[in-house]
Amino acid sequence: MQFLSLSMGWADNVLLAMGPLGIITIVVSTIRISGGRRLKSLIGR
Repeated sequence: MQFLSLSMGWADNVLLAMGPLGIITIVVSTIRISGGRRLKSLIGR
């Protein structure tokens, strides 16, 4: 919450919005590469 009070403009808001998308992408990619059969079927590949 402290960073939200320090955000200066729209660029900061875009970066804050895209952060969780990167985390989700990393988790899904890790499951696709080294996950078990059940996890891969959960993800869809």
